Parts: sequence; C-alpha cells; structure tokens
Amino acid sequence: MYPDPPEPMPPNQRTLHLRPSTIPSTMPIGHMKHPSRRHLRRSLFRAEIPDEVTTTTPEKFKL
Repeated sequence: MYPDPPEPMPPNQRTLHLRPSTIPSTMPIGHMKHPSRRHLRRSLFRAEIPDEVTTTTPEKFKL
C-alpha cells in the first residue's frame, strides 16, 4: 500500500497497535501512520533550521 517501507516507530508509539481499545474505531489507522508522520518530521526538521544558519556563517566557523 505504501511505496516505501515503514519507519521504525518510537517505543511509546509502537504500543498503540497493541491496545486497540484506546483507538476510536472511526480513526483510519492506516492513514494516520507513515505518510503523515514523514510529512510532520520533514516539516519539523525544516522549521528547526533558521534561515540565518544556511545564509550567513559565523566568524568562528569560517576557514
């Protein structure tokens, strides 16, 4: 169903599928997983890097 293999989940998220009673039956479980988690991680990773880091270099890092 997904083109690339699923990512290893953290231990706190790995126990979600072991307890189906905590997940509402209306929640699309397959939809909630890998594509949305990849997109969230990518957007979080881009947000953690300010534009100043990629555009300007501090003096101590210059060769």
